[in-house]
Amino acid sequence: MERAESSSSRPRATPSNHQGGMNRAPSASAASSSRPPPTNGVAMERAPSSSTQARRNSSIEVELQRAREMGPKSSGNSSASNGLYSGPSHGTFGATSMGPRMSSAPRSLSSGSRAVGSPETVSLTSLSGTGHPPIHMAPYGNNRALDLFVVAHNGIRRELLDVYNMLCYFEAARGAMHTNEIVRFFLHFEIFHGFVMAYFESVEKKVLWPAVESRHIIIPRNSELQPKPREDLVFDILEALHACIRMRAKVMQPEFRVEISSAFKSKLNTFTELCMHYFLLEEQVIPPLLNPRLTSKDKKELEKELTTIFSKAPGENGLYVVMLSHWIAGSKSRQAHVQKQAQLGQQAVASWKYDNLNAINASRYPVWEKKYWGRMTDDVDYFKRRLAEVEKARAQQAKSQIRRAQSRQQSNY
Repeated sequence: MERAESSSSRPRATPSNHQGGMNRAPSASAASSSRPPPTNGVAMERAPSSSTQARRNSSIEVELQRAREMGPKSSGNSSASNGLYSGPSHGTFGATSMGPRMSSAPRSLSSGSRAVGSPETVSLTSLSGTGHPPIHMAPYGNNRALDLFVVAHNGIRRELLDVYNMLCYFEAARGAMHTNEIVRFFLHFEIFHGFVMAYFESVEKKVLWPAVESRHIIIPRNSELQPKPREDLVFDILEALHACIRMRAKVMQPEFRVEISSAFKSKLNTFTELCMHYFLLEEQVIPPLLNPRLTSKDKKELEKELTTIFSKAPGENGLYVVMLSHWIAGSKSRQAHVQKQAQLGQQAVASWKYDNLNAINASRYPVWEKKYWGRMTDDVDYFKRRLAEVEKARAQQAKSQIRRAQSRQQSNY
């Protein structure tokens, strides 16, 4: 896919600098040449000099500390125990400390002001992984114009986090994964790909931007949301997404499996940075201009229309509807009243379904939801278990190496 470079300049994301400015992503060859070589497990210190007892003791102490750090995690809430989901605030949204799915404390999604989800910044790190670009969850339920964009934006963000969670296993495995695990990952990713394509190719073109343009909203002249810069930016986002899909054939080959945690992840980081940049632009620029011209009735009709588009999109459209709404329910809260929080989240989803699904789709939703749990959620849980197994095995290997080092040290006395 070729096209002439746009004359308008805009920042681009580079996989090597997640926090910096958005620069155009480098070519795959350039990215691979600058990427540091992968390491294999816990790096052991070089054998200390026999003439320096203090250095030997210090080296062993370092290895013991590394082994402790790489040990298995506690069985409690992982987000609370190891800080998997935390990060600085960004843009106009504040930051809160929350779990992997947004906690919910709503009233009805169809009436009044409610706090369905607080704004948050989600950034994933792992002992075996290198994390990913920040993914910012936006607030939903208090601004009509913002809600129109956020309901799909947060659905994409939530599923993207799950993709990164699964990639942590491949980073830990360092190429020693099974073929069926790569197949399983890409089947999951293809559903995510279809969800994103349905948003950009149908929802934005048929619902969201026509709603903006029909109300004669004047976009700031220097904004990237002007028609030509926006078209170019969306092109780059989808091209980065397609590049991830094209990696499948290569990483299925045994000699290139390790590239799922290097070249593939670099392409995914490019997609994430561009997509999150674009989402933030829409959420910050459009709502202040659109909200005065958007009634509550308009908002309900438009959100119902975009939900219908997802339900008719090619591919796993039933799963797309669940993805659109599932993030609203949140997950188990780290706060005291876990059961109450879960009930409020389910009430929020029930209210959303009442507002946005017709009778037929409402009757199908439980089937779609069960399918979502059986495919998407099970995939994430499987790779989390595999990651724990790999890290546990690596910790045991490190301890064994330390014991051998200690044994050699004692034999020198």
